[in-house]
This record gives sequence, C-alpha cells and structure tokens, in this order.
Amino acid sequence: FTMVSCDDFLSTDSKSTFTEQSAFSNLDFATKAVNGIYANLTHNDLYERELLYFACDNDIELVPSINNGRNRDISHYEANSGNQVLKNVWDLLYQTIERANICIDHLPVSLIWEGDYAVEARQLYGEAVTLRALCYSLLISSWGDVPFVVKPTMGEDDLYLPKTDRDSIYEYLVQDLENVEDYIPWKNASLSAERINKGFVKGLRARIALAYAGYSLRNKTFEIKRGRHWEEYYRIANQECREIIE
Repeated sequence: FTMVSCDDFLSTDSKSTFTEQSAFSNLDFATKAVNGIYANLTHNDLYERELLYFACDNDIELVPSINNGRNRDISHYEANSGNQVLKNVWDLLYQTIERANICIDHLPVSLIWEGDYAVEARQLYGEAVTLRALCYSLLISSWGDVPFVVKPTMGEDDLYLPKTDRDSIYEYLVQDLENVEDYIPWKNASLSAERINKGFVKGLRARIALAYAGYSLRNKTFEIKRGRHWEEYYRIANQECREIIE
C-alpha cells in the first residue's frame, strides 16, 4: 500500500460536490441560484405574516381577533421578544439576503459574465441586487436600524453585528438600484411577469427614496425626523415614477 499510494490517488474530488464556482459556471446553474432568492420570498412567514400582520391595525386595516401569542400580537403592537413569528421573519429575510449576497459576489467573476451570456448574467445580477434591497426595505420598515451585510458570510466573520443607521442603508440601496437599472429589461421586453423587470426596480427605488425622505422614529435619539438629504430623495422618487408612467 505504501509503495503504490500517491497524493493524486488519495485526494480525488467528489463528483457530487457543488461549490460556488460550479454554481456560477453556466447560465442554467446561475439562474437556479437566483431562483433560490425568489423561492424564499414565497414563504408563508413573509407573504402572510410580514406583509399582513406587521402592517395591520393602521388607519385602513385591522385585525379584530384577540391576541394569540403569535401573529395577532404583532398587529396589536403587543409582541414580545419571545414571539416566534418575529424571529421567523427576521431569520428568513436575512437568509434571503445571504442568498442574494452569494449571487452578487460570484456573478461578476463567473465564466458567464463575459461572452455569449453576458446580458443574461447581468440581468441575474440586477435581480439579486433588487431582491436584496427589497429584503432590507422590509426589515427597516418593521425594525428600524438593522445590521447591514452586503457580502456572503464566511466562517471567520463576526456574526454579532451592530445596527447600521437606516439613512446609510437607504442611501446605499438607492445607489445600488440605480447601478443595475440598465441590466433589467422592461416587462414588454422580458415577456414575463414572473421575474423582476425595470418597472419593479424603479418602483422599489422610488418607494425606498420616499421612506428615506419621510419621517421615522430614530432608535438612538427617539426623535421623529427625515433622512438627512430628504429633498434630493423626493426628486429621485418623482423622477423614477415619472419614467414608469411615461
């Protein structure tokens, strides 16, 4: 055994290994990776609980049922730190952001970024950037300032991150969405309503700009105030909406 052994023979790679490099080695695999971001957004905790119970009991919507220790507590502003629905939504949004970060990090250095599939690769990149921005806008809407991560998590990273000021997050997202607008086709060019199109990117950018420019309760000072460059962001929202209409 000692006489015939060698490094190459003893260290073969498994044919079933699926690394980040192989996941973005062709258009089909890369599309499936981005589909994984979309898949998280169909989870019951998001489309029912975050989008419904987190936003109810305002001037037009309410939940008349009594508290149940879960989602109804949230819409009545009586949820505590032990509420599992809060944790589920938080975890799911950050898991979705992690999936988006992986795609955003690997697509520009992938084999498909240049060449025959460059247009499709950039569209996938733009979709990942937009989905990440959507997740952060939902997080800020419910929690205010939150930890802000734009790179895939590595084993040596600090997992206990401080909150980032929401103005800084909004400013980053608005610029990030502008950077990818030209990567995404309008709906009439994509011929599909099942993926992000340019109208969605512009609409989300306008919505984030309006959230930034409007008043919100600040975590540290307990003031209710606008974003620091609110006038500029009203102009951004106006321009994006105008371009959608036109």
